Amino acid sequence: MNQVLIGYLNFRNGIISPSHFEGFKRDAQDVFSYKTVRSHWEKARMAHSEEFRLFVETELMWRDEVAA
Repeated sequence: MNQVLIGYLNFRNGIISPSHFEGFKRDAQDVFSYKTVRSHWEKARMAHSEEFRLFVETELMWRDEVAA
């Protein structure tokens, strides 16, 4: 979770280019496809800013498939 936040903040602050951030998002989408990660997110989500929650919930958790 924290690694995703750091990547997100680095992109927002111009440290990561848009093309590299797209690759980062694909990796983060894979991580968020795990049921255990989604479960942890539900417990920890309110500790994060509304902006970051929106990013996670609209850009990383949009996929229907869930890994075992």
